Amino acid sequence: MNKTRPSSPATTSEELDQRTLLLIRRVLCSHSPPTTPLEELLPALTSSAKVDVQLYAFIAIIARDFILSWYAEISNDHAFIDEVIALIAHCTRSLEERLRKVDLEVLLFDEVPAILDAHVRDYRRAVARHNTALTPHLTLPEIFRSYQPHPALTNPTDSERLYMKLVSNGILAILLPTEDLESGCERSLLREILSSLVFGNVLDRLSEPFMIYELIATAVRQLRPDLAPPPEPTPRRGSVKPGIRLSPPPDPPRPPPPPRSALERSFGLLSKAFSTLYSVLASFHYILLNPLPPRPNKRRPIIRTALPSFVSTLFNLRALQPWLPATLRLISKPFESRATALGALLDDLLISKIYPHLSSPKLVVGILKLARSALFPGDAPAPPRKYPSEKEKAAIRAETELVLLDAVPTAAINVWWKGMEREEMAREVGRNWLDAFGEKEINKVLVVRLIDLVIGRLLPELLESGGAEIRKQRTGPDPGFGLEKEVVECKA
Repeated sequence: MNKTRPSSPATTSEELDQRTLLLIRRVLCSHSPPTTPLEELLPALTSSAKVDVQLYAFIAIIARDFILSWYAEISNDHAFIDEVIALIAHCTRSLEERLRKVDLEVLLFDEVPAILDAHVRDYRRAVARHNTALTPHLTLPEIFRSYQPHPALTNPTDSERLYMKLVSNGILAILLPTEDLESGCERSLLREILSSLVFGNVLDRLSEPFMIYELIATAVRQLRPDLAPPPEPTPRRGSVKPGIRLSPPPDPPRPPPPPRSALERSFGLLSKAFSTLYSVLASFHYILLNPLPPRPNKRRPIIRTALPSFVSTLFNLRALQPWLPATLRLISKPFESRATALGALLDDLLISKIYPHLSSPKLVVGILKLARSALFPGDAPAPPRKYPSEKEKAAIRAETELVLLDAVPTAAINVWWKGMEREEMAREVGRNWLDAFGEKEINKVLVVRLIDLVIGRLLPELLESGGAEIRKQRTGPDPGFGLEKEVVECKA
């Protein structure tokens, strides 16, 4: 594929989708005619075809790099890969059924923000105690782990690997069919793939500070497309010699816009206020005419979840604007209970705006694409990304600081950092908003807790019993069965 061909964003997206389909067909369907549709060759993983494509891209990468790399030397038979795909399809369909039972509203707006809020708070507490008489001989990660201890991080070399294998054993004990669960060889192979290639890769990659910075910058640019960097110019084929890259002449500087009068500024603010007020009133009117189904009585309104508290903590509003969190809390007091008409109306409005995005397959597809590009950057013919140097890491953080600074409204900048230079304001953004994710060993605690939360909601059986007990209940009694044997197997 020619990477220097100029194309529009839509064409680029289509080319990436074609590359994904070619990857799947080349690895998983190489024994089948190229004209046969993939739907006839591969079983459905979920109820969405677009989600299936992204999941099969993950499977193709893992199968190519970690299974076929050694199995192709033993046999050319494709039945083994077909069996693996059928087994994965069984597990993903089971996970989809369980996902439908998960309360995504509570998970995404209460539980995940609560973990993130505790991470930022405990990091700042650890920084305040670092190099003081209270903890004179402890490093910053050790102080943080004293606030949030976790068995997976007691010994950095062994405990991570053992914990991930124990979690993988529990997942397989629930999701695998009974006949596959009884096979120790198959169970061991899948456990290694799940613990090392999936969980191990996620824990190692997502705990890197530069990776978190890139994810934050990507998320901000998705919400604010105007902050995306301009596409690099691409010369015509044959117009320059290979290896020589020409840049177009710079555009002449635009003349500054004439200053607006006070009357024009006032009119612009009034028009924006009336437009916002009209949109809110129209939404309230729609909710009154089309009420949502009744919600469980024990469920808290969205404005009382952990999400507002996490936003306040992350942006360090108590330090930048101490009166603002208390003022917002006072203003929102009449809306904090669904027992009142205003509270119920505002909560229904927020749900009607948010829930369609949560139930859309586009969200899952976007997350899977982002995760694949972050975890497996070498799935395309291009070489995989090299681990950045310290200088490159600093450049990534500086770029993220500038992206966040550009996303801050001008009014807030004038209040918080008035009179500062742009570079100084960017450093303030990094100190207040990015420092909490600047230590890999501390980020590992965050990633492990998020993994525990998601697995606990999808597989609640693991909160009550271990993988050995669940496997024993499904396959029958086995001599020597128990947690001790499972730990020995995982240590092997």
